[in-house]
Amino acid sequence: MTGLESTTELLNLNSPYLVNKRRDWLDELNRCIADPENELGYLACVYLIPYGEEEKLDPFFSASRQHFEAFADHLLKNKAPQLLQG
Repeated sequence: MTGLESTTELLNLNSPYLVNKRRDWLDELNRCIADPENELGYLACVYLIPYGEEEKLDPFFSASRQHFEAFADHLLKNKAPQLLQG
């Protein structure tokens, strides 16, 4: 078992509840992206850049980052490089 698999199992990240929440989140994100009124760069900033005094991440940051792919890496490099270290 790899470190990723053991972490996923330990935190129960593939529980039916979280799987459904992630699916719902990605469906909503796809609807937002498909809406011509929304600008992709703005949406990426909203879901990828830490917010508030505590610099919290969006609850589904990893799923959003995967969804935005290379655009996410470029955005994070410029706006939140600390998230790319490690």
